Amino acid sequence: MGRNKNKGDSKTSTQSPKRQKKSLDYNDDRDAALFFHANKDDFGGENMSGEDTDEEPLSWRLDGADSLSDWTITIKRASDPSGASETYHVHKNILAVGPRKSDYFASLFKVPAKLSESNTSTSIIELDDSAASAFPYMLDYMYSANGEADFSTERATALRYLAEYFNIRRLLIAATNFIRRDIRAATAPMYLAEASAYSFENIAAATGSHCAEHLEDIDRSLIARLSPALLQKIVYSPKIKCGSLTLSLIVSHFFEDRPEDHDDFFFTILTDNKLIPTIHPRAATPLLKLYLHFRECEKGTVGINHDSLRQRCVYAIATSWKDELSKPPLEKENKIYTYRDLPESVRIEVLEASLLYAKEEIDEKDNMILSKNEEIEELGGADYIDVLDDETVCNDSVLLQLEEDCDW
Repeated sequence: MGRNKNKGDSKTSTQSPKRQKKSLDYNDDRDAALFFHANKDDFGGENMSGEDTDEEPLSWRLDGADSLSDWTITIKRASDPSGASETYHVHKNILAVGPRKSDYFASLFKVPAKLSESNTSTSIIELDDSAASAFPYMLDYMYSANGEADFSTERATALRYLAEYFNIRRLLIAATNFIRRDIRAATAPMYLAEASAYSFENIAAATGSHCAEHLEDIDRSLIARLSPALLQKIVYSPKIKCGSLTLSLIVSHFFEDRPEDHDDFFFTILTDNKLIPTIHPRAATPLLKLYLHFRECEKGTVGINHDSLRQRCVYAIATSWKDELSKPPLEKENKIYTYRDLPESVRIEVLEASLLYAKEEIDEKDNMILSKNEEIEELGGADYIDVLDDETVCNDSVLLQLEEDCDW
């Protein structure tokens, strides 16, 4: 019986592996179909890719404790005297490893623990306003899965500066390429201002030349954002393509839009006779008023060898005597652009010059009328003479009005 029992035990032990093997055999078509078409419900709700779609990717925007942040960056704005700052909870492996790494942080994280930054796991960095505003976009780039940066005209130069400051090579290349593609009349002034602020000489030179070539196409509000020094750089560029009349309007609008920059030094440079030998009538009165303001204040260089500006402005008003003197004042935004707003002595000077110019113009027209009369008389006609005589009477009446204005 002992042997039978042993045999039974032996039989049982030899058959168990066969049954186990059969239970794991998926040769059955039905079982195979169930396996390959299993859904997330069969796995406790998990998606079949193995990824949890509800789980947020690692980001500096998450709470520092929740994301297991191991480093803190505090950004201070250089222009903020209150010392206010923005804090970012980041991760050393993102900042210092991978294709979008920062060599600045990679070196920092490898230094001995003697540095205060290593002891506190905190970097405190002071940046200009535009760079401080662009800093979150730099972090977004470093944390991104696709390696794309969110560039725009407003922050591209600042991102380029951050890429250079923190030594992020790929971001530096991407920002440079974006700026190259984005330069046009509507963006060049902003790039010029930002590039000058960050001492990017190549970008400043390229955008300055572009502004000079397309100055007539640039919106007045964009030019107003430039400093007087940058406007000087543009108008004296060898690539300048802008006539004297238009340029005088641009300079006039610039000083009108930036009253805080009423600087006699730049005013003298930007209204130099070699730069704008002829002045547009609409620019003449505002420029003349500024000239008189600086003379009255006895500021610096404006009175030295610059009386020609006064003469050019007076002449510009005189040459447009019909529009400037014989029509009611033009009001714009509660400001009057007319010679009537000038000091009395200057108004007399303007009226006298206008009277002389108007007389020359009318005399020239009278001579033309006499010549035409002779031609018409030879042909035996008289109708055209009456029309010309009526026009002469009209001009004479305006001329008389100018004479009355001069006779105070």
